[in-house]
Amino acid sequence: MKSLEIELPELLALNLDAHFAQLVASYQQGLYVFLLRQTGHAQLAEDILQETFLRAYSTLRNYPAERRRTLKIQAWLYKVALHTFYGHLRQAKVQEISLDLLEDVTRTWQSAWYDQPDIMSEQREWIRTLEGHIARLPLQFRTLVNLYYFEELSHQEIADLLAIPLGTVKSGIYRGTQLLRRALTTQEGEVRSR
Repeated sequence: MKSLEIELPELLALNLDAHFAQLVASYQQGLYVFLLRQTGHAQLAEDILQETFLRAYSTLRNYPAERRRTLKIQAWLYKVALHTFYGHLRQAKVQEISLDLLEDVTRTWQSAWYDQPDIMSEQREWIRTLEGHIARLPLQFRTLVNLYYFEELSHQEIADLLAIPLGTVKSGIYRGTQLLRRALTTQEGEVRSR
């Protein structure tokens, strides 16, 4: 993905119309899974994804070639996706994930790596449990945890993306991780006491 991160901005600077489909093909799956984890609703994630790419295209059209050439595509696309997601939240006033719809996330991840033979059913169950606990995190922690652990963005990239101080990112990831750890420890204690 790193070579694409270097080559694609150059291609977009040369001819946006000819290479935008490559941008979509390269980032569509990752953005969809990210938005699905954020929303918990497959249809809403798809809608936000489409709107994200429409906004991205429109914005890139207005950028001069030099701006497109220096763009950090992945971070920029996630920023567009997050702004679009937050816009939908403001409209819908929905910030809780429907746990019934987490199966959509599981199915999407299954196609990516659950089918590998070396992943045991216990690990799959643990991942489903973790997904459920992440879905219950408050939105600000859920976003930070998803960007850091699943999208593998650095603390600084997240700070730049969300336009928040680096210390806020670090403490938010720490607090989100602590909430997850506490929830998993509590659940483990409940299972043992049965």
